Amino acid sequence: MLVNRLKTNRRKSGIHTKTVPMPDHPLEAINHHEARYRPLPAETALWTHGRTIETCRRGPAKALFWNPQGNLLSNDTFNERARKPTLRKFGIKHNGGTLPTFHDTRHTYISKMLQNGLPPETVALWGRDSVKEIRRTYNHLLDEQVADHRGQVNRLTARPLRVQAAA
Repeated sequence: MLVNRLKTNRRKSGIHTKTVPMPDHPLEAINHHEARYRPLPAETALWTHGRTIETCRRGPAKALFWNPQGNLLSNDTFNERARKPTLRKFGIKHNGGTLPTFHDTRHTYISKMLQNGLPPETVALWGRDSVKEIRRTYNHLLDEQVADHRGQVNRLTARPLRVQAAA
């Protein structure tokens, strides 16, 4: 059984999990893996705070990562045998030397998208967050763009140059 323990947040429409948006190249690697090793059927449970695993909402799922014995690959095994060695290989670490978490990956991706001018509305859709939450969490990054945007507005609304008549 897959247990979805991603950070959840309560909204008026119910409980939602947050996703980690990905660029095309990791998705291509996953698609390649899926073509080579077909996903197998599994059951999923959406775990939420205050509930036991038995009372969580369940549904069908497809799992991509299985061990040689035919069991689901656990998060710990994936982290220790694949994710962390890959981060170390590429020298990806915090200033203190610790490795980034999955949430750090999400935060970095969202930050980079906002810093490069993607609208908060688009980033909110990708990350399954509200625009209000994106603005609250990443407001410092959006403020950095104000000067850039002010420069664009000034160029777009500049007075036309007067052409001097020839004497």
